[in-house]
Amino acid sequence: MSKQQRLCVIFSKTMSENIANTQRVAWNTVKCLLQKVLSGGSLSEEDCVELSKSVRRYCGKRKIKAVTLPRIMRLYARLRRLLEKHIESLKNIALTLSDSCLLSFYEESWLNYSATMECINKHFKYASRLCCSTYDSPHGDEFYMIGLSAWHSGLFDICKKELTRTIVEEIMKERRGEKVSKRRLSLIMKSFITEEDKDFFESEFLEKSGEFYATQNFKPSAPLTIPDYIEWAESIIQSSTKRPGAYLKKSTLKNLTNIVSSKVIEDTIEIISEEFSNLLSEGKIEGGLY
Repeated sequence: MSKQQRLCVIFSKTMSENIANTQRVAWNTVKCLLQKVLSGGSLSEEDCVELSKSVRRYCGKRKIKAVTLPRIMRLYARLRRLLEKHIESLKNIALTLSDSCLLSFYEESWLNYSATMECINKHFKYASRLCCSTYDSPHGDEFYMIGLSAWHSGLFDICKKELTRTIVEEIMKERRGEKVSKRRLSLIMKSFITEEDKDFFESEFLEKSGEFYATQNFKPSAPLTIPDYIEWAESIIQSSTKRPGAYLKKSTLKNLTNIVSSKVIEDTIEIISEEFSNLLSEGKIEGGLY
């Protein structure tokens, strides 16, 4: 090997070591800051700047795709492992909980995780743009989607049935006049990401709602005229659907309204018929229509 060749080898080795060291330092910074948010902390302005810079340092210059693409893929893999490890620890705790304890734990965990995903979406833009330009992706949110996918498969799917059951129970408590946290229910419902998840909840919720309203007796406390009855019925329907309206999707709310409306009509059909008969009788006497 000539002297020039030896120098090239040494130079190449030195460059590789420098790049590896740069990536190691950059990733350690990224990891530390993301773990801070995952634990419920917040990033200072200086932290945010350092996070964005560290992502850029890890990926390298955009002009050299042959170099940056492998780095992006390594960053992608490291980020996923970090999130999956965190979610695994949450899952182990969640499996020991139920009812309100599970809701409290899940709410706090989802809040912290959502904040982390927002952080990823904001500060991984450089890496996402590189992915977008490389794969012709129309979204450029690949790193954000890592977070959603990891959460959904690692924790949500495990807890979905118990979460749904407990949320429905909380809504039933609210219907019975007990105080529940609407904010908590609304936040947790945001983790029902896919249409399949939302449909699963809707099916369980509407089934329990039908059972609940079947036991209710919707009758006015005193005789009402038709206009007064309509006003009373509207108030019953609105009060029964307004509270869950903060955390239900539109189709679920519409189906719930139909359930309540049908029950109100069923319970008061005799009253309506009697009132109409009275109106007809009055018309016959006063106007001689018949």
